[in-house]
Amino acid sequence: MNSSNEPHGTTTSDADQTQRYDRAFPEEISNALDALCDEVARQCLADLHDTHLLETSQSEKRISALQSLVRAGLASKKIDSHTEDEINARYEISEYGKRFITNTFDTLGTIETENIDETETE
Repeated sequence: MNSSNEPHGTTTSDADQTQRYDRAFPEEISNALDALCDEVARQCLADLHDTHLLETSQSEKRISALQSLVRAGLASKKIDSHTEDEINARYEISEYGKRFITNTFDTLGTIETENIDETETE
């Protein structure tokens, strides 16, 4: 693929192109987008937005998705108790996660934005 700003006969590799776009986004946004590439993580974030709390009694797949949301700053993990065999924790949506969802839906300009805003005020 030849970019319009490259001399004739030169090409940019996919890796170079990806690196260029990665640098265009702040790390926080890149991390959030990476975490939300996973469908389970998107479901977990939606659940967190609706219920504001998820317990660790989730499937391994959901716990892994929740942990990726925590690493991305979209959720937080609070440890309630810790034994040798088990960690009891709860996950909550972070302030950044709330803003990220609300502002993402705001860009759509659709009715979904109103539903999210109503949930936050309840």
